[in-house]
Amino acid sequence: MHQAMEMPKKVVRKIPAKIDIAEEIKQAHRQLRVAAYCRVSTAQEEQLNSYDVQVMPYSPLHFRQARNAGQE
Repeated sequence: MHQAMEMPKKVVRKIPAKIDIAEEIKQAHRQLRVAAYCRVSTAQEEQLNSYDVQVMPYSPLHFRQARNAGQE
């Protein structure tokens, strides 16, 4: 008569992920490097004011004030 075939036991093997903690921290705190281009076409007073207005958002003081305003 027919013998019942025994199925082999399934084996599950867990493979842990390889995470480089130092690299993860480095990527999380990576700074974005940017450049700004500001210019004026003449030396007239209105143009000099225009230059100041263009440069202001990139000044360190402006960054500090904007960051502090966002925390309130």
